Amino acid sequence: MPNTVTTPKPIIMRGDEGTFVNNLQTMLTELGYDPGPIDSMFGIQTEHAVKSFQADWGLIIDGIVNQRTWNALDRAMAGETPPIPGVVEWIKAHKLLTGALVGLGILGIYLVVKK
Repeated sequence: MPNTVTTPKPIIMRGDEGTFVNNLQTMLTELGYDPGPIDSMFGIQTEHAVKSFQADWGLIIDGIVNQRTWNALDRAMAGETPPIPGVVEWIKAHKLLTGALVGLGILGIYLVVKK
């Protein structure tokens, strides 16, 4: 019986190099994201492609390829379509609510001080 246990893929991010980066760049290219040249070097263009992929799949948008991102990439390569996140999840992922609340707080403080 073949061994069905798979070794988790490593966490990779900008600055990393090697086979896993090459595999990532190939996957992103095949999925329609542009990581730049497939050169086994995780640069800024690859990071942007990863962030776009993470946004589409409702993952934390940090440009770091951890096990969740690898799993989503594997599912995408198998033909699965990305989930459509709800508005709340989209806001959390993009941190817009935090920015809006901070902005409103600063505006409120400004208006109070200005009076």
